[in-house]
Amino acid sequence: MNLRDQAEIDADVLCSVNKYSYSSPIVRYFENILHREVARLVADAGTVVDLCCGMGHHFPYEKGKKVIGVDSSENWLSVARKNNPWAECIQADIEHLPFGDNAIESIVMISAIEHIQNLDLVLNEIKRILKKQNGKFVVGSPCEGAFYRIGRHFTTERYIRKQFKNYDYMGLCKKEHINDLNLIVRSLNKHFNIKHESWLPFRIPHPDLNAWYVAVCTP
Repeated sequence: MNLRDQAEIDADVLCSVNKYSYSSPIVRYFENILHREVARLVADAGTVVDLCCGMGHHFPYEKGKKVIGVDSSENWLSVARKNNPWAECIQADIEHLPFGDNAIESIVMISAIEHIQNLDLVLNEIKRILKKQNGKFVVGSPCEGAFYRIGRHFTTERYIRKQFKNYDYMGLCKKEHINDLNLIVRSLNKHFNIKHESWLPFRIPHPDLNAWYVAVCTP
């Protein structure tokens, strides 16, 4: 199998994972906890920019506000536009965001920071557009601890093994999740002030005992 064939299979798997995550009642339950927490933390915002928004799964949690979704994939943005015609969607590179300096009050990024290459560069770009006064950057990331790994084994991993025989799904996870939680927290502390942390769903501040980590960052 050549690299192009493997890349196409990986893309198909990632698309299947995305669809499964929002069709499985168990996965949706835990995803809902994450999205509700992020929405709660930007409840006072008039405008929310959702970076790496994908298919716009977070948009409905911010309904009533001005929502701007940014993603590099036009295919995923087309789904976001179809399902959320009231939101604005922009195709852009996360390393070169189409906003001015000190322009955005509230930014969210959900289940994306673990995938980002050139993390320091991207965080500097986010800091550039974030308002220096009252600006808020809310990040949600999987903990990748024991609880998360067990849950993934009995949900997504089992599903992918049935759909794609002999596919190395865990290998894909390692390739895609290039930033672990320790690196993410260190990088956020380097570029921002972490004002609040949430551990979900159990609120115990330990990655092995939760599925999600959420940080509220200010300039």
